[in-house]
Amino acid sequence: MKRRGEDGKFKLTLWPIKCAWCETIFQPSQEGLKFCNHACYIESTRKVARKLEYVKTRDTRSGYIFVRDTARGKAVQEHRVIMENYLGRRLLRSEVVHHKNGVRDDNRLENLELLASQSEHRRRHATDDPCTRCGRILNRAVKHAGRGLCKPCYLVGFRLRRKGLAPDWFRAPEKL
Repeated sequence: MKRRGEDGKFKLTLWPIKCAWCETIFQPSQEGLKFCNHACYIESTRKVARKLEYVKTRDTRSGYIFVRDTARGKAVQEHRVIMENYLGRRLLRSEVVHHKNGVRDDNRLENLELLASQSEHRRRHATDDPCTRCGRILNRAVKHAGRGLCKPCYLVGFRLRRKGLAPDWFRAPEKL
């Protein structure tokens, strides 16, 4: 909000806001500030994202669970946050968190594995395992889609599940 100061010039008046990291209320000196001081900014970038609003949303197309991260100001994949908390550091963009059993919403720590790169992750999926439903060999010719199924079988099960008719072969393993 602009107001005229004593010298007759317009001055910008900013309302007090809450720090994005420590949540103290402060008077910003300029527009666009999110942190009360430089230390809070450094902590928000260095520390693992511990300030999470656990508003879980599921991406129906990919099957991953997202949580709201207040320190970063965006939604992030829950399995990446779980791995960051376990390691005590933020993940690099190149690092991939792999679900061992192929179920994308099974975010138990014992089901997650950190891989150094996307190429290593592709190699992990380029095995000659058979599809658990039709028996086709899952390799580069037949794409792996999750839950040990080839892509055509996975899509059949996904469509049936959306209609409330999930077959036994498509159900995820029980979570502990």
